[in-house]
Amino acid sequence: MKVFLAFKSLVSYSKKRKFYKLLTFFNLRGFSVKLSDYIADFLSKITGHAFTGHGGCIVHLLDSLESHPKIKIVPCQNEQGASMSAEAYARVSRGVGLGIATSGPGMINLLQGIACAYFDSI
Repeated sequence: MKVFLAFKSLVSYSKKRKFYKLLTFFNLRGFSVKLSDYIADFLSKITGHAFTGHGGCIVHLLDSLESHPKIKIVPCQNEQGASMSAEAYARVSRGVGLGIATSGPGMINLLQGIACAYFDSI
């Protein structure tokens, strides 16, 4: 309840201060944007492909990425494959390779691709 009241007071304050257009841009007025939708929109400006592992902690992000029209999700067998695929994508496209993994051991499995990209200066 405190979060809702904070957003409500932020919207009323912004109307007084003429920041209403900025809040409408972020769609805080209707409370209909999930954080994962915002992250998916941000990532779509950086890259067009997301190489993903699987796991419970990234379900909302994967759902938002799947519904975004500018990002193609490439599912991988595990997180090590996702990180190596993201590294290969970055080498070939000269862009940003995005590897997504779940928390815990999934993030540790991303380190192989991160280390390869770091040592090859990609």
